[in-house]
Amino acid sequence: MKNENLIESVNNDLPLPEILDQIERKYILKALDDSLGQHAKASRKLGISRQSLLYKMNKYFSEKV
Repeated sequence: MKNENLIESVNNDLPLPEILDQIERKYILKALDDSLGQHAKASRKLGISRQSLLYKMNKYFSEKV
């Protein structure tokens, strides 16, 4: 999926912070998919630290109870 497709698939009716969260989630999933789930490779691809990636994964993908 190209970057343009990631952005175009976002719901533009949402407030900006929620739009940015959607885009960030999609980029993280794409990086993890491209790196076969390897956090270190995905974080390098995204240009963030591994710790930042883990924080964002916890923020976006942990189940809310």
